[in-house]
Amino acid sequence: MRGILRWLWRHRWRIGAGLIVLLVIDAVQMVLPWLVGRAIDDFARGHQDQAGRFAALILVTGLVMASLRFFWRYLLIGAARRIRRDLRSHIYAHLLRLEPAFYDAKPTGELMALATNDIDAVTQACGFGMLALFDALFLVAFTIVAMSLIAPELLFQALAPLPVLAAFVVIAGRRIHGRFEVVQERFAGLTERVREAIAGVRVVKGFAREREFAADFAVGSKDYLRANFSLIRLSASFDPVIAALSGVATVIVLWSGGRLAIDGTITIGGFVAFTTYLGMLTWPMMAIGWVINLLQRGSASMKRIEQVLDRAPGIVDAPDAVSFPREAGIACTALTFRYPQRRDVTGVHSSDEGRPALAGCAFDLNPGATLGIIGLTGSGKTTLAHLLLRLVDPPPGTLSIGGVDVRRIRLDELRRHAALVPQDPFLFALSIRDNIRFARPEATQDEVERAARLACIHDEIVGFPQGYDAMLGERGVTLSGGQRQRVAIARAVIGDPRLLVLDDCLSAVDAATEAAVIANLHGFLHERTAVVISHRIAAVQASDLILVFSHGTMVEQGVHVGLLASGGLYARLADLQRAEEAIGS
Repeated sequence: MRGILRWLWRHRWRIGAGLIVLLVIDAVQMVLPWLVGRAIDDFARGHQDQAGRFAALILVTGLVMASLRFFWRYLLIGAARRIRRDLRSHIYAHLLRLEPAFYDAKPTGELMALATNDIDAVTQACGFGMLALFDALFLVAFTIVAMSLIAPELLFQALAPLPVLAAFVVIAGRRIHGRFEVVQERFAGLTERVREAIAGVRVVKGFAREREFAADFAVGSKDYLRANFSLIRLSASFDPVIAALSGVATVIVLWSGGRLAIDGTITIGGFVAFTTYLGMLTWPMMAIGWVINLLQRGSASMKRIEQVLDRAPGIVDAPDAVSFPREAGIACTALTFRYPQRRDVTGVHSSDEGRPALAGCAFDLNPGATLGIIGLTGSGKTTLAHLLLRLVDPPPGTLSIGGVDVRRIRLDELRRHAALVPQDPFLFALSIRDNIRFARPEATQDEVERAARLACIHDEIVGFPQGYDAMLGERGVTLSGGQRQRVAIARAVIGDPRLLVLDDCLSAVDAATEAAVIANLHGFLHERTAVVISHRIAAVQASDLILVFSHGTMVEQGVHVGLLASGGLYARLADLQRAEEAIGS
């Protein structure tokens, strides 16, 4: 509950005003039974001439309550909606700050469940939950005071069932909390199933696995339903138990209060008012079950949300962070890197780190030069690119740009002046134009087209019916793999980076298109530092320095002619690719 209280405190003025209005309404509500009791006693004494006055007072009281109810709903429910808005924005902003490793351990479906179901549960707790709680507290307090003024001796008898109710609420409330956590976990798993199936629908259909996926979803739905039924059975027990205890209290009052009225200890009007006040206590007693249910659900959801919010970003600016260097030469010194132990948001670690992804890597690249990296699959090429842009953090002092340790360069400047084009680029469900100028939204149409020409994609774009206004599907699914890669290259180029990293980003295009893109980029890369990662010799052979990787180790470095003459892995890869080209031709 502490997490929920913190968010309520942020809107304390609005909530406080709403509670004051609620307090006034409940106080005014106490007048109605008193008026009815007074009217009955006056009628019993033969004063029927006061009927009009009492009717008018009751009508005015009802109108005042009705008008005030608008304001407490506007203030309290409005505050809950604002909490939902702020909490959702806070979660979204926090997720954007977390490093990629977080998402390796946390399924997207679970995060979507946090942003929907869990936030809705917290909103209900902050809105109707807090409203019903304070309404019940105010009504109980005012009603007990009013009843004590009429018949104190009858009050204690009427409240006799309360200890039993309190014990039931405490026990059931704890169980509701645990069962709702299970419900939310089942929902998160179900959401992840849907997300994964939709994202991979072409693979599912390609292997005719629709029935298996539907059956798997049905199993998940049954688990979710069972968890809900377990929660519902417990929640549903509140109303019968509370109704039974209310009935016991009513029987006690009718029996004992009736005798007091017959004996003349209290008036008939007082007895009617007392029973009316007792009836008003039924709502708070019934509301207890609803309130406990909402608050325990909200508390369980807030706990899940805080597990994410409490996860501090793993990659942040150093205290002595500096701007991106004016010259982007790269120096790598004795770089050995292992990926961190996988952990989830609760900090649970795996037990085996495995072999290094990179071991003993060292090189120097002059500003404005091009570095070519080639090697077998899984040899550490992409890891080096990710370390360079701090998608994962390298060991201190092992990797620098312009003589500055990459860990000391401000993240926003590093990501703005260094661009990465991955092998499998992500495109947004926007127009082609908006995807290209994502790195620089203010770019003009001429600049967009220039970037597209450099990436050899302009002619294909203008061939679409809507040209640059053509809308792309999710992840750019309406484009081919090669087209997506070249749009991503255009997106990187338009940002005018000082350091450009191309991570095998032409693997889905044919050799002729690759050669054309590389030729175009040669002019663009003049006076810029570039890192070209590829499995094709043709893509790196013109580089000023070539690194050859195998199983996480840099086994060769040099220039194209020298590496061919050395007869090592680079030469063998060149021979193999020439043979493949000869067979293909």
